Amino acid sequence: MSSGTTTTPTVATFARYCDTFSQTDCPKTKGCAWVNSKCTYFTGCTPFAKTTDDDCSAIADRCITDGTHCVEVNVCTDFKKLLPCKKANNKYCYWDTTTVTTGVCIEATTCA
Repeated sequence: MSSGTTTTPTVATFARYCDTFSQTDCPKTKGCAWVNSKCTYFTGCTPFAKTTDDDCSAIADRCITDGTHCVEVNVCTDFKKLLPCKKANNKYCYWDTTTVTTGVCIEATTCA
């Protein structure tokens, strides 16, 4: 028979991975983003409606803007607008209108 006492189990709490990073370190950390004044898990750039590169890169280092929302820095040909067509994965890009009237983002192979 029990003596009438109950024991409350101890619950351990652990910080989630991204919670441990500061505002300075969070955007540089793979898998994390600085959103609403806290570091949280990062799933991609496109959900964020930011119009400047600074605002996008403050969320995560791999984000830049296309003028409407954030996009991930990738290969030049992935950029569909003029604004983000500048640098991708440490390569320079430019907006080429010589073959397509609307323009296309391509990798620069020489400096003019």
